[in-house]
Amino acid sequence: SDSDLLPMRRSALASRMALTQRNTQSTDDLKANAARDRSWLLKSDPPRNVDHGFVPQVGDELVYFYQGHIRQLAEYPEVQSTLRAPWDEYKDMKPAERCTVLSIKYQMPSPNEDEDNGVFCVLHLQRVSDHSNPKVEGRKFAVGDKVKARWKGRHKFPGKITEINDDGTYKIKFNDGDEEEKEEEDHIEFQSFHVSYRNSHLAEFVIPIYRYERNMDRDPFGPGDTFQMVFDNADKPYTGVVRAVNAVDSTKPESEWQCLAVVWDEERDEETAEDYKGLKRLSPWEVTSVGEPEPAPALSSSLPEEEREKLQQGVEAVMKEPCAVGFSTAQELEAHPNFFSWVPLPVHLSLVKERLEKKFYRCKEAVQHDLELITRNARVYWNPGAEEMERADQLAIKICELLGIKPPAVSASAAAA
Repeated sequence: SDSDLLPMRRSALASRMALTQRNTQSTDDLKANAARDRSWLLKSDPPRNVDHGFVPQVGDELVYFYQGHIRQLAEYPEVQSTLRAPWDEYKDMKPAERCTVLSIKYQMPSPNEDEDNGVFCVLHLQRVSDHSNPKVEGRKFAVGDKVKARWKGRHKFPGKITEINDDGTYKIKFNDGDEEEKEEEDHIEFQSFHVSYRNSHLAEFVIPIYRYERNMDRDPFGPGDTFQMVFDNADKPYTGVVRAVNAVDSTKPESEWQCLAVVWDEERDEETAEDYKGLKRLSPWEVTSVGEPEPAPALSSSLPEEEREKLQQGVEAVMKEPCAVGFSTAQELEAHPNFFSWVPLPVHLSLVKERLEKKFYRCKEAVQHDLELITRNARVYWNPGAEEMERADQLAIKICELLGIKPPAVSASAAAA
């Protein structure tokens, strides 16, 4: 949001909390944080195709599988400890839930985690209704939208918009069957939730919607079908045979999550056809039929070329401003002691420029997210009154101008610069 962009002076309480956190971090913890891998989140090249190297961006349309999320939590339980489980909050959640990425934050693994565990992201996802009507001009919500609204002026509960009243209020039917006849727009919000997402050996539980729709549009796999799967950085696809198709959880027979029981060719005795290493579980969207052409690069930029060039030129102009000193390159950030220990994702202006050049971004909101992150990182590392914070304030104003955002009030020195 606009108010999040400018790294204004933190309150005295926030400053004391940050100071307390720094004082409790050991030297070993700081070294471990600096060494955490975050390269997968700092890529500038678009993925080769939709099946490789997916890095979530703000604005992405995804499909979320809570069964896969549960499996991740079994291995990384602490990452969701402060977040409510989505399937507990929304009892009507389907095994495959369509969502949009509203925002992304980045987090260091806890000190007790394995040193190979890298920086991960926390995705704020909005549930997307399957059958919403087109939005009425001037209205934020449409009939069919999944929302949270007040019931009898009290706490907010999940439900669905069933009608837009003539006076501009909304009629809500809550999931438990109760109804609210007239609810004002200011007291309604879209249903959303947070999940932690890692680059790990586990099966992805959020995937680009294209991968899911591709699976829905083709003939389903059956017992005896051959398949291939390409792993990231692998020279060639791995092949195998489907042995059975059934739900991995009998209480969710409609779920396709890991519904394929398969055996890899390299783990099968060709003479006896014996599966000597046992069956593995895969999801249909993870594999393709043998000989099927490589997927198209469906995650390419959807930014209009004119807008992309304008943003690129704007970033290049900002980099020439005095306030950009210290925020333009990775080398400038590395020059500050322990910067990589405190900042999970050290984004800089050169990276944003390179991503624009290579058409990495899929929408303008993703560009805005990275530019905002540069100034938010400054707020994490520097104390109020530091020279770098003055420049960060000025840089934030330039970024607002570039994005066409009205900046909040700033300090006199930053506004005059």
